[in-house]
Amino acid sequence: MPITAEADVVVSYSGLLAKAGATQVYLHCGEGPGPWQNVRDVPMEEGPPGTWTARLTAGDGGTLEFCFHDAAGNWDNNNGVNWSVTVHSGRDPH
Repeated sequence: MPITAEADVVVSYSGLLAKAGATQVYLHCGEGPGPWQNVRDVPMEEGPPGTWTARLTAGDGGTLEFCFHDAAGNWDNNNGVNWSVTVHSGRDPH
């Protein structure tokens, strides 16, 4: 699902780290494509058991690339390919 540049984005996570009982999960994200730019770790908030949520503002176009890690240094990177979402400008190209 594409997202609009500069929009508020909510990312939810209930993957391996959450299922393993992590006490804190972080959204590790950057802007692409290509080498990540503006790389940051966003602390996620625990919701219902096994679910973590983070809020951030999308960049100005390209892709939002992300994976997750916990406070113990364990990573969930989608089997090495991370996750990505297309970020569009929100303008009509015609």
